[in-house]
Amino acid sequence: MHPTLKTEFDNEMRLARELYAAREWKKCFYHLERAPIGNPGGANVGILQPMPIPDDLAVIFQRAGM
Repeated sequence: MHPTLKTEFDNEMRLARELYAAREWKKCFYHLERAPIGNPGGANVGILQPMPIPDDLAVIFQRAGM
């Protein structure tokens, strides 16, 4: 994994762990949904359906040259 992406991934996972420990379920899952690479596939979204990348995450990919 590109170092820039790894740093951001690790940060999202750290936040998710902290929020899980604080029993902040909704906030925890928000960060877990941002951590995966690719389409996480919600109940109403097929796993092969492309998903838009949020603007703040697009900046991270651009910094990584992707």
